[in-house]
Amino acid sequence: MASVLSAYYENHGQHIRTEERIRLAIRYWLEFFGDISVGDLSSIPLQEGFHQWLRARGQVNTTINRNLSVGRAAINRSWKRGEIKNCPHIAMLEKGSADPKGRTLEPSEIRKMTEGATSTHLVDFIYWMLGTAARPEAITDMTWEQVDFENNIIQLNPLGRKQNKKHRPTVKLPPALKERYWNNGDYPKTGPVISYHGKEVSTIRTAWRRTRAKVKLDMQVNPYSLRHTAARWMRKEGVPAWDVSAQLGHSSREFSMTERYAPYSPDHMKKSVAALDKLLRQIDTNGSDEKPTSTANFDAEMGDYVI
Repeated sequence: MASVLSAYYENHGQHIRTEERIRLAIRYWLEFFGDISVGDLSSIPLQEGFHQWLRARGQVNTTINRNLSVGRAAINRSWKRGEIKNCPHIAMLEKGSADPKGRTLEPSEIRKMTEGATSTHLVDFIYWMLGTAARPEAITDMTWEQVDFENNIIQLNPLGRKQNKKHRPTVKLPPALKERYWNNGDYPKTGPVISYHGKEVSTIRTAWRRTRAKVKLDMQVNPYSLRHTAARWMRKEGVPAWDVSAQLGHSSREFSMTERYAPYSPDHMKKSVAALDKLLRQIDTNGSDEKPTSTANFDAEMGDYVI
């Protein structure tokens, strides 16, 4: 099995964007199974032992399935090439409605993460997640070319990517993000928004886990928590369900037909961007008594800012 996993990584895994995730999954396989033969994997109790071992490390069913899928893909690849005679079935787990994607956070907890972050790219990730309410992969994929600072627009779907069920909308740029990344004039004009020493970051899981442990937050706090928090915050601020849905990328036929031009409308996502801007400013108050910008007086305080 070790040879099968090695061949899969060398000929496929290391050449794709999710290389780090694949390398981590292979490490789990090797650490648990050791020098086991592929044929021995037909044992369901043995596979169930692997599931329990991964779960003991805090992994939920969705994460366990991602790790299982790497081994299954490696086995299928070798079998199709005639490198192995047997292709045992690798059982996947049911996702289940209770399989969490991260609990919502209080501003004070987010502040703990930003202040205790082990690297600047994690702080950047947190701010762009909260300012867009996007899915984590949309932020790690994002480049500066997708951010239009002059028109205050963020195109979460990069040029050339076909929209799928995980729709990536075009959203407004909150003033707090513009002030942080553009007004000081030191942002790169090209390349990845989330970078580590100038290189693209395919995943922030390692930095997230280290920081979460450092500030002593529970295992239910994961990158998806930021998206849930932004969604809950918008509803608490009275943002209409339609606007929240559009911000989150819950596409519909009506939305997709007007999305190309709607972002340039002054009223487009006006309430959602105001709510997210308020959330970002509350994170930046450092627990002081300073009141963050409210949705009610947003227009007056932003002056000529085009939203």
